[in-house]
Amino acid sequence: MIKSISPGDLQTLLLSEAEHALVDVREIDPFSQNHLLFAVPLPFSRLELLVSDLLPRISVPIVICDDGEGLAQRSATRLSSLGYTDVSVLEGGINAWQSSGYETYSGVNVPSKAFGEFIEHESGTPSLSADEVHQMMEDGEDMIVLDSRPYSEFQWASIPTGLCCSGAELVYRGFSAVPSPETKVIVNCAGRTRSIIGAQSLINAGLPNNVYALRNGIMGWRLSGYEPAKGEKKWATAPDDHGRAKSKAAAEKVASRFQVNEITQEELKMWREERASRSLFMLDVRTIEEFEKGHLSDAVHAAGGQVVQATDEYIGVRNARIVLIDNDGIRSSMTASWLNQMGQRDVRTLQLNGSTESLVSGSRRATVAGLNEAKPVTVSPEVAQHKQQQGATLLDASLSTAYRAAHIPGAWFILRSQLNESLSALPDASEYIVTSEDGSLARHCAAELEALVDKPVSIIDGGNRSWKDAGFELVRDDANYAVEPIDIWRIPFVANEAKGETVEDAMRAYLDWEVDLMTQLGRDGTTRFKKFPESRDQ
Repeated sequence: MIKSISPGDLQTLLLSEAEHALVDVREIDPFSQNHLLFAVPLPFSRLELLVSDLLPRISVPIVICDDGEGLAQRSATRLSSLGYTDVSVLEGGINAWQSSGYETYSGVNVPSKAFGEFIEHESGTPSLSADEVHQMMEDGEDMIVLDSRPYSEFQWASIPTGLCCSGAELVYRGFSAVPSPETKVIVNCAGRTRSIIGAQSLINAGLPNNVYALRNGIMGWRLSGYEPAKGEKKWATAPDDHGRAKSKAAAEKVASRFQVNEITQEELKMWREERASRSLFMLDVRTIEEFEKGHLSDAVHAAGGQVVQATDEYIGVRNARIVLIDNDGIRSSMTASWLNQMGQRDVRTLQLNGSTESLVSGSRRATVAGLNEAKPVTVSPEVAQHKQQQGATLLDASLSTAYRAAHIPGAWFILRSQLNESLSALPDASEYIVTSEDGSLARHCAAELEALVDKPVSIIDGGNRSWKDAGFELVRDDANYAVEPIDIWRIPFVANEAKGETVEDAMRAYLDWEVDLMTQLGRDGTTRFKKFPESRDQ
């Protein structure tokens, strides 16, 4: 029998120092409309793909919430079957939480976004408007624009003349990339958080320049009537030896001010041995290229700036142990300084250059939990194509973004969390063949589908990837949606046309929401954001 927990008891747990996980198992769109502040999104439709990294300890106390649609109970049963031993469901879901007088939030990555607003408020991070920055460009001022987002976001849209210098790369590269101490430095992101955190990172590190956040980022740039650049591929200069020495000295001062601690080999060995009783997150904060060249076998890639920007996507357990990994302590120390200010406990840094451990190369694919227990009938791409021609219906359980980009001709998009609704929208079929990006999630979806239909169910061995490898085409058109694709968050750069909303409306609403988070935090009472004393060197 699945346990339950009252809103009051959950509030007590959130305020405690005990390890626990609070997960919301709805799809990301309904999650983004209303959720608890520290709820980590773990959509039921992709639970097995995400759970091992987000909840690495099977004995950690887990509280599951939903909005009363039954997903919490289904997820609790599934987690228990995967071996998790302490699973509870929030009584009455989000409605009961609100009825008890507790705060709920809209948006995604809310703890990190709220933290950005806290830092601007507490540190007085200087900023410039889009008009001011544009005028500086027109006047030919000595300035540099550093974009603190990941490279993929930078390529999609950037400030003209901007250079990609994502997150923790700012201090790592900044002392080499900025031409002179007189050069004004503008840090931007899409909206506010990474602009603020990025600019304040350089200020905390003692960069001698005047440093500013671009107020409201690319959204502010667009709303002021200026066009972003598209498809840029320019990185900020990689650090030379002289610049790296300056960056390292700066990071060491930041580490001292914000009480960043380095982990020893012996302590790390102990932490690993205690994984059954304490959750451990090993996060490599370098670039993906560096990570793939060589990383610890139990480390996950999590670029430093993104760990701060989207903490809930990497760390699913409150009060867990966290080890941040890089080569020389610069990026790990900067990232740790922010996590300490966010109120994370037991954060340590580890320098690979001082480690005696062997490294592995290549990307680290997420572990799919319970993969071997689901054993549906598998068919090859060739057999699947033949069966489709004979009347079988192909069902695609991939993310809707992946389905939209490329899917098997004639395949229907379905949501595992809404299988009954998906089935009611499908045409008559002689049998069902399920696929997904690589076939992993198709296994779990097919197992549940078999319990709902009286027709044969199978999966494509290797999913869409093997379909493509077999030489068959994947298409962008011919899309069939059995249910609304609510598995993605509607970004502020996309208008909700159904509501008569423009892109500009969406951007303004998003920016207003970010600014208002400070007001909500004042009513919440569960955050632990910390203000550290100013450094004597500043």
